[in-house]
Amino acid sequence: MSLKNQNGFSLIGVMVMAAILSITFLILQSVKKSQIRAERTNKMNLEIARFQRNIKTFLKNKKNCEINFVGKTNSSLPSLKNSKGREIFKVSQELGQRLIKLGSFKLEGIPIKPVLTISFEKLRGFMGAKITSKQIPLSLVIKEDVVESCL
Repeated sequence: MSLKNQNGFSLIGVMVMAAILSITFLILQSVKKSQIRAERTNKMNLEIARFQRNIKTFLKNKKNCEINFVGKTNSSLPSLKNSKGREIFKVSQELGQRLIKLGSFKLEGIPIKPVLTISFEKLRGFMGAKITSKQIPLSLVIKEDVVESCL
């Protein structure tokens, strides 16, 4: 019996193919992880944008605006209250399927250009910065560096 007539794969050929398959699998797994993180990051960013819109709408109500800002100057706020004094949005409140947490509310820019700066902390499985901030411009009447009323 001659060895030259044997059909099949050599051991080296099988090992090379196994190595190629392993590397391909690792690359695909890495791409999948990146896609999952990117999807989670997009969800977080959408939730932050939705929350920012909700706060803008909430503060368009003059009574809600005044209960939170009248008598204040540049300062941090522990929460935002509705016109009845009930806390609606609180620092450390988790949002969006527990993907993000409210970091802080800061009234800034008084007397020139008042804004409410909201910081958000991304909790897990995200891409990019862990903490992000968004600003909401405010229409306030300011007298002697203190908020007198909302427009």
